[in-house]
Amino acid sequence: MFRTLTNCRLCSGEFFQKTLRLKSTPPANELYKSKDEARAAEKFPLEVVMCQKCRHVQLKQIVSPKRLFDDYVYKSGTSRFFNDHFDKLASTLVAEFKVDNYVLEVGSNDGILLASLAKRGIKNIGIEPSSFLAKECVNNNLNVYNSYLDSKVVAEIIQSHGHASIVLGNNVFAHIDDMRTAFKNVFDLLGNSGVFIFEVAHFKYILMDGLFDTIYHEHMSYHTAIALEKFALETGFKLFRIEEIPSHGGSLRFYLSKDKDQLIDQSVEKIINEEVNLGLNEFEVLSLIEEKINNTKLATDIMLKEIGVRPNEVFVGYGAPAKVVTFLAQMDMEDMDLIGIIEDNIDKQSKYLPGSGFAINSLEEIQRSIIKNGSKELCINFLIFPWNLKSEIIEKLGKWAPKNSNAVVFFPSVEKVKI
Repeated sequence: MFRTLTNCRLCSGEFFQKTLRLKSTPPANELYKSKDEARAAEKFPLEVVMCQKCRHVQLKQIVSPKRLFDDYVYKSGTSRFFNDHFDKLASTLVAEFKVDNYVLEVGSNDGILLASLAKRGIKNIGIEPSSFLAKECVNNNLNVYNSYLDSKVVAEIIQSHGHASIVLGNNVFAHIDDMRTAFKNVFDLLGNSGVFIFEVAHFKYILMDGLFDTIYHEHMSYHTAIALEKFALETGFKLFRIEEIPSHGGSLRFYLSKDKDQLIDQSVEKIINEEVNLGLNEFEVLSLIEEKINNTKLATDIMLKEIGVRPNEVFVGYGAPAKVVTFLAQMDMEDMDLIGIIEDNIDKQSKYLPGSGFAINSLEEIQRSIIKNGSKELCINFLIFPWNLKSEIIEKLGKWAPKNSNAVVFFPSVEKVKI
């Protein structure tokens, strides 16, 4: 059910011998109907490697994409941040680029960006591998193809709609195994003056902020401008602009053109130079990340032991993103006493997290459990797992959480915050 890479997915180069090995975990988005099933979930290796030739960072063991994404349940639209984020992106596209035909989004998820484009009068098309999410989009009158980005769907779209003015990919090009074929398909989809714009989490922040929990099987690549500039040229594109954006703890938005005469913005050189200065092109960075993980574990152990000595203290999780599976395994927290995890995505509720078997509940279910346990006497510590949304979550908790409640956050540093 998984294969081991022997060469770099971008350039076929060999890997450095030094690797970053995390604890094996189940696929993070495979949620289960019972605790026993979740605890017994099949686990796969998590090992990060760097290419000697192009310096691309990637997982060495690859779980079947069909297993990972056919029943994908993550939704962008459950977060206020991402609704705003993609609405701003839609405004940017309308203001800066000419859309002669249509905009296509690869991995359109629940369609919040497509809907933002539609309300601005921009023709849009989505490609989404999850049948569940694609069906939801179609029910919302969005034009979404239930498919992976392959040559068949590309030919079908071109035949029906012509070539795209813009192709978008938001937090999806870390999820693609065959990047070379994917970029070729985007190239074929675009018109001669077309622009390819995509966002990916920046590998820089795994080092700088210790965001090791973003390492899981769905994330097959960990991107830098260093590697992507070379890869863009090899696949017929010209990287002409890079923006640093705040999503997912710090991401890069790449702008690629088919036009070889496109002027290159100074942002490309600036970000590449910064990456080189940080050593993101040197294999020693994997050892530095390993050290960061060990420091986070030490700080987490100390924090949880300090909280746990008081008899009236209880733990409740908030948010069940994919990254929590890596975090709990690496921090040895899968056996801790947790009332449950609050999750706003209704499609994850009443299920169990793989590995730990923690129950994923609605807010109302958790509130009932808290009352049952005697909320007046309890000091509730909410463990915030989607650290990129911690401000939004703390604001929500402030509207109902009992007195003496705390939020515990783990990134970029481990700390307890009074609610």
